[in-house]
Amino acid sequence: RSSATACHHLSIECGPVKALPYVRWIQPLLRSKFVHKKYKLHYETRTHIRCMTISDVTGSTASTFLEYIERNIPEGVAMKVTYEELLPFPQMIAETMEKEAGVKMRIAHRWLSFNRSSVESPIFRIFSYENDMFVDIVA
Repeated sequence: RSSATACHHLSIECGPVKALPYVRWIQPLLRSKFVHKKYKLHYETRTHIRCMTISDVTGSTASTFLEYIERNIPEGVAMKVTYEELLPFPQMIAETMEKEAGVKMRIAHRWLSFNRSSVESPIFRIFSYENDMFVDIVA
């Protein structure tokens, strides 16, 4: 909860905090070191897991935010961080995708010319991210 509040105050976009199922570990042990087998104790630990996603953050902002969280984390709490980075496609793959997008556009226009009655319904969706274009035909 404190990390979500810190995101809000720093105007960082974060997703909802998900409470995943906890992990339960039970270990029955003898009370004494060697004898009295019928006198046992059950030791139990529960690991509660929370998951939070932060998106659209630069590298320096992410490192500053993580440093703040690490300094203010309570004792006995572990933290695991994974980074995912969006990169443009390599040039060869981008050219292939542009060729396929052109073919899909031609197919969609042919299909539209044959079926003039369904002009109002969406035939294809165009997604664009930076300089890349993706075309999906919706049947």
